[in-house]
Amino acid sequence: MDGQNLMNRMEQRLAEDSDYLARTEKRMGDLKAEIAKQFDKADRLAWLAFRQKEIDAALDLSKGDTSAVEEEETSETV
Repeated sequence: MDGQNLMNRMEQRLAEDSDYLARTEKRMGDLKAEIAKQFDKADRLAWLAFRQKEIDAALDLSKGDTSAVEEEETSETV
């Protein structure tokens, strides 16, 4: 391989890497803009989390109460 051929390959590689860098930097800018956006479903998420706590409290799931299951098993055996 002669020096000119090597130089051409290096120039081609430099151009390819420069294009890749430009695409990567653009993508990074796009992702930064996306991250900066407010989560558009934040209100719905907060409401659903609140609602889940209400349902858990109504079902008394936080205490690990299994009396409803025990009652059902007792009624089935009678």
